[in-house]
Amino acid sequence: MIQNCHQTDSDICHRNTGAEKTMIQKLLVFERKILRRIFGPTKENQIWRIKTNEELDKLIKHKIIFNHIKAQRLSWFGHVQDSQEDI
Repeated sequence: MIQNCHQTDSDICHRNTGAEKTMIQKLLVFERKILRRIFGPTKENQIWRIKTNEELDKLIKHKIIFNHIKAQRLSWFGHVQDSQEDI
């Protein structure tokens, strides 16, 4: 399940350093690109435009996919640890 989070993308990047920060930023940019493709453009006054970040946030209810990916990694790490204890 994707966690609910009211933090901005920059808040996530400030908690990390170096290569991880770059990876997070690239992931957030990619996420926005995919969300724009999924939700499509908006038509205002007979003119089509792409959705803003704020509009995307409202549509996904401020959920951040990075938190979901991190939780999945920790879950997988737990499975790996358990399998090593069985050996």
